[in-house]
Amino acid sequence: MRLSVCSSILLWVLLPCLARAQPASEPLGADSGQRPTAGEETVKAQAYLHFKAAIEHFDRQEWSAALAEFLASRDLYPTRAATKDAAICMRKEGRFDEAKELYERLLHDFPDLDAPERQFVNEELRELESSIGTVDVRSSEAGGTVLVDGRVRGTIPLAAPLQIGAGAHLVRVLKVGLAPFETRIDVAGRQSSSIDANLAPLAASGRLRIRESSGLALDVLVDNVTVGRTPWEGSVAIGHHSVVLRGENNFGTQPVDAPAVSNEVTSLALQGEPLAAVARVVPTPAGAVVSIDGVDVGRGVWEGRVRAGVHLIEVGAEGFRAYRHPLTLDSGQRVLVDARLERDPNAPLWARRPRFLLELSTALGLVPLFGGDVLASCAAPCSQTLPFEASGLLRVAYELPSGAGLSVDAGYMALFAGTRGRATQLQTMSPVPPAAGTVDDALRVSGLTLGGSVFFGIGESWPITFRLGAGALLATARDERSGNFTDMSNQPVKVDVVLNESAIYAYVAPEVSIGRRISDHVQVSLGLRGVFLASPQPPRYPVTPDLVVAGADGYTSFASSSPTGSFLIAVGPVLGASYRF
Repeated sequence: MRLSVCSSILLWVLLPCLARAQPASEPLGADSGQRPTAGEETVKAQAYLHFKAAIEHFDRQEWSAALAEFLASRDLYPTRAATKDAAICMRKEGRFDEAKELYERLLHDFPDLDAPERQFVNEELRELESSIGTVDVRSSEAGGTVLVDGRVRGTIPLAAPLQIGAGAHLVRVLKVGLAPFETRIDVAGRQSSSIDANLAPLAASGRLRIRESSGLALDVLVDNVTVGRTPWEGSVAIGHHSVVLRGENNFGTQPVDAPAVSNEVTSLALQGEPLAAVARVVPTPAGAVVSIDGVDVGRGVWEGRVRAGVHLIEVGAEGFRAYRHPLTLDSGQRVLVDARLERDPNAPLWARRPRFLLELSTALGLVPLFGGDVLASCAAPCSQTLPFEASGLLRVAYELPSGAGLSVDAGYMALFAGTRGRATQLQTMSPVPPAAGTVDDALRVSGLTLGGSVFFGIGESWPITFRLGAGALLATARDERSGNFTDMSNQPVKVDVVLNESAIYAYVAPEVSIGRRISDHVQVSLGLRGVFLASPQPPRYPVTPDLVVAGADGYTSFASSSPTGSFLIAVGPVLGASYRF
């Protein structure tokens, strides 16, 4: 990063020499080779001051501030360094399609880029492809202006689908005399989508009559769309509209409010003036209404020229606290206002309502209490494996406005334990002495869980939930037992058996978790859960006379044993996700 900054400043230091060495046809950032006039030198000096300020922000990774300064520098005197670094900042800000446009402009306007710079730009363009999707905006009404986040992107019919950066965007289609169309769209990288914009005739309309006070012919923009030149008159939807006049050399007017009344004409005489500063307002959420000096300029991103001095930026959206930001702009300054609204927890929009939830959770924990004769008889040199539990659970829940709720639960649970080298005996049905040996046991108690839970949640962005579940585990206790014994003729005997027995456990499961809302409907959570299981009749493997044929000893069996105790405890983390309807 430091090398890039140094090289960019070096380009500015060498700029006068480079400009004289370039041909007269050089498109941007170069002069004809003649000695610059005093005015040109002043413009370059002002551009350099913005560039230097941009580099300082860039070096501190203050991307928004750096971008505003790079663009201000380019407005005065475009250079390849300012263009490239502005594109880098745009990518950092998530404005992927605009970054792509700037990189393409860099290649087009500065064909003398050296090999390393050209390679860097081409690599950036390749990487940006994965962050850009296409949106085809169609309408039966030709001539409508398409705006994406307040930026004009074309006129219907579009020559080609629009390239738009991945993320949420506000798309508007406007045409004088027709009702405006507006929708939000989520764009994914490398994916294509389409929008059918229905521009219906106005059920009722008013008329605006706009002129420039001194008689100048300036472009008229209504709601950020060019509709003609002054003097202009046309029909618009009833309500308030934002009107701007725009001319050459940053001459025009700030946004003014133009109320349209049914079957009446609203006349405005606006005085053009130099607009020496630029403000860009990026609201979050994307559909928030932006106001400049008390004039609503639309929903979503707004960018425009304003006079130097003090301005008031206001942003509002239902369910959020109002945003007010006094802003002082110097001549030639370009400022980005990142207006992030805070939720108003008392707003009716966020009031909790009764709703159903679908929840899925998984858990993996330790089993500090397993019990049973098998583990109890494991004495040195016998060793035990670490008992653990794994489970999955599906819940259908009903949550009350207070945060309390009930759920019906169904899932699967398995508890595992084991021994290695446990000493035991094979029992025979004859007066032959028991055959001694060692076995390995792989124990598993598993089955379906059926039950329910009560819970209570507090908090919004990071909700905390307390839960108490209860139900039954319909289990099968399984012991995969293998070992080596010696029969009465001193011959080795290999034993491999599987023991199964059914059991029913009642369980209680307290749990506490903290979640994170990732959308209005989806939440993920991480918590800690304990499961306490109890059975008045734990499973027990009976003596089976013909269980094992042990060589010369004939039919043998293991002594009756219990794989688990009457009580089991499992404790561990639980990971969950829920969908709120």
